[in-house]
Amino acid sequence: MSSSSPEDSCGILPSPDQIHPDPSLDDDDGGGLLNRSMSRDPPPPKLNLLGWLGKCGDYKNKRIRRQLDEMRRKRLKMRRKHYKAIRWLQKFTSAVHLHQMWRMPNPRLLEPWPIPWISRDENGDIKIINLNDRKEGVNITIKQISRYLNNHTSNSYSTNSIFPVNQIMTSKISEYIRCFGMDKNQILCSQCGFAVIDFITEPPILIGPFKPVNINKKKKNKLPDIIHTEDQCISGIEVKIKGKEQMIKAIYIFTTNNPCSDRKDHDACMIQLARFSEKMISFFKIKVYIVFQDSYGLSGSLVDELKELSCEQDSLIMNTLSRLRKTVIEEHRGSKFVCFQGGKKHKNLSKTIKTFLKTGILKSPMIIKVIDSFKITFPPNEMTLDEFKKFGEEQAHEMKQIIELENQTKISEIVYSLFYHKWCVLVDEEYEEFIYKKLSDRINTFAVRFVNEDMEGILPCFNLIRVKLPQ
Repeated sequence: MSSSSPEDSCGILPSPDQIHPDPSLDDDDGGGLLNRSMSRDPPPPKLNLLGWLGKCGDYKNKRIRRQLDEMRRKRLKMRRKHYKAIRWLQKFTSAVHLHQMWRMPNPRLLEPWPIPWISRDENGDIKIINLNDRKEGVNITIKQISRYLNNHTSNSYSTNSIFPVNQIMTSKISEYIRCFGMDKNQILCSQCGFAVIDFITEPPILIGPFKPVNINKKKKNKLPDIIHTEDQCISGIEVKIKGKEQMIKAIYIFTTNNPCSDRKDHDACMIQLARFSEKMISFFKIKVYIVFQDSYGLSGSLVDELKELSCEQDSLIMNTLSRLRKTVIEEHRGSKFVCFQGGKKHKNLSKTIKTFLKTGILKSPMIIKVIDSFKITFPPNEMTLDEFKKFGEEQAHEMKQIIELENQTKISEIVYSLFYHKWCVLVDEEYEEFIYKKLSDRINTFAVRFVNEDMEGILPCFNLIRVKLPQ
């Protein structure tokens, strides 16, 4: 009986004879196999394969290294492409919100890529696209609104949701109006502007208030026909802060309507305020807050342009306007509005109703005399659509009773029906005008939002804030 040595049992690499036994033990006479099975030989020695495994491990590590190197090369290549893409986007337009591109869908970045309204030229100066053609400006705005609506699931597009009101700034501006003793009605009823310079240690000072100033058109100069309130605010601020820049904490510029974005032969107020804000923050670290209450949009009311676009053949414009109109009607279904306002208008409307009655009945001198002598009154205050119609129905019933006293019952019914019908037609026309005004305000609010988005993209220090001052 043979025994394995202690060295073999300790894991020392066995000899070749131990790894490959003598083949004579496996000859064909069968004796070798029988003798092996009957003998008490020890188990085969343990093989030390560390060397072989080491070689396999080296091969595996090299393969992994090659794969890692290849992944690093691809990653660096992708980084270079990513960097080039960002540089190309920055060169293409600085108005794009690159910091928001990877976070959330932005309607300004959808395909087809919308042309930014505000950007910088090759000299770095802030500029705005030409919007002198009001109808074209409305078309551009509506197409931009369509992109916005397609990316927002909410069915409510109220003015406050499009451009929210800042309550903190509302309180601050209200406090300034109270402290400086300004007439709030004068500020809210028509375009007005003022500025407040807030010092670090000294009390704030007031610049204004200002109203737009007309300029004689016969003067041949480069000035616009009207000096806007924003022009006067900027000029007044520059005079007051000269030499005191280090003592100023912030500047607040209030304007009843939002700064205009379109102006003939002169830079728009929005551009002027942006340049002023950039100058203050860059040179003196002074924050400028531009505050407004009502949405003036790009260049004012769009009622006439919207009436023309109601017959537009472009399906995109028609669908967007229809969608906005439904939300406006739903929101103002029970709203009060002014109807038949003005003394001259009352006379014309009264004449229109009486003429309509005379042409709708038999020409009886007695009935015509009653119609001419009847005084049609109009409501002096705001009412809802149903209240206006009820007001007209009461007058139609009153005229019917007068005619019945003349034993003309059948004609009185006709007069009642004609009067109430014509009154409802006129009220519906006034209500339609009211809806167009609200639709114009909604589109103008969208326009202000888009302008502000572009401005913030190229000028992060730009602060345009909406407030709602109490009446």
